[in-house]
Amino acid sequence: MNRDLRLNLLMKTICFNPNCSITDLKKILHGRIGPNELIEAVHELEDKNEIVIDKSGLTVNKKPKYMYLITGAAGFIGFHISLELLKKNQSIIGVDNINNYYDQKIKHNRVKILKQFPKFKFHKIDLSNKKHFPKKINRYKNKIQIIIHLAGQSSGEISFDNPVTDLNKNTVSTLNLINYGIKKKSERIIYSS
Repeated sequence: MNRDLRLNLLMKTICFNPNCSITDLKKILHGRIGPNELIEAVHELEDKNEIVIDKSGLTVNKKPKYMYLITGAAGFIGFHISLELLKKNQSIIGVDNINNYYDQKIKHNRVKILKQFPKFKFHKIDLSNKKHFPKKINRYKNKIQIIIHLAGQSSGEISFDNPVTDLNKNTVSTLNLINYGIKKKSERIIYSS
């Protein structure tokens, strides 16, 4: 592809580059960045696979979009991870059992905030219920690529007062989720609880 065609394509598409600042655009518009620098910028974008230039023209590669299953989505960490991923236009299936280990109003308010994003779906699910849990999210079939497991009974008192319940909620829930991820061929399971 000749130099002028590369420059033309770059000028038409440079705004799609998320790393291109207003200052960079001003330098281009005011002629402070010459053709050699622009071609170098094109090559750099090609090397990073952010753009592809071939005979058909220029294609802007966008970051891949994933569907995440985030457990504990109404909890502090799950909420903030979900929020950040939604801001990056990722799809989230959030699950939480909205237990009463701390104020449920806080959890409901977090879910309400997340539901403002069209790519967020919420399901109230007890992960320790092996029969009920998969039924609620099976509609997503093999679309969930990444599972982030943050759900867990977090009360220290309950773990001492009722260790069987603690074991059931944490260990059995985790095993059910791992089995689900294997069965649905999820790419990755990230666990922190």
